[in-house]
Amino acid sequence: MKVNEHFPAIQGEGLTTGLPVYFLRLSGCNSACPWCDSKYHTEFTNMSIEEVSKILDDSGLDDIIITGGEPMLQKDALFNLMEQAPNLNYHLETNGTIYDFKMGRFDTIACSPKRFINDNEDVSVRLSRLKNLTYKFVYEPKEAKWWEDYVKKYNIDKKNVYIMPLGATREEQLENMPEVINYCITNKYKFSARIQVLAFDTKRGV
Repeated sequence: MKVNEHFPAIQGEGLTTGLPVYFLRLSGCNSACPWCDSKYHTEFTNMSIEEVSKILDDSGLDDIIITGGEPMLQKDALFNLMEQAPNLNYHLETNGTIYDFKMGRFDTIACSPKRFINDNEDVSVRLSRLKNLTYKFVYEPKEAKWWEDYVKKYNIDKKNVYIMPLGATREEQLENMPEVINYCITNKYKFSARIQVLAFDTKRGV
């Protein structure tokens, strides 16, 4: 596996906010979001499945967040890892461009489609049918609310949708949060802060 970094933390976004977790960030992505807060994902160390499995087991934490980049680019290695260490709870963070029938094995999936990526309808339909999936969309103050059409197109229950303020720094988060909160109240979406940014600003590995 191409591993970028791994560390214990509190999940700061979405459905599992507040949960003590172990983050496994995989290298590589098929998108190039201009505001990406993990562009360093291109850095990596080649590690065997056995090495990664031992790290996760030794962490003492039961819940593993698989993130990136786009971790599904390494889906074969990822599913092998889950078979190697089956007693852990695995949570996937993905941009929604890759589908595999084995994705039902994840305890939760946070799907974060981006306006920069051409929508693959076949993949999006298959993902929308997964019962372990929620959506996260980044609210960009000066951009159209494009996800509204996406939610309607795929008949997504708003109870499964989180809207997050744009911002890779604490200052940006605090500046953008009020507008997003008001939008969520008016449009009946769930709001998600980014607790790790509010607590640690731009620090990595938290």
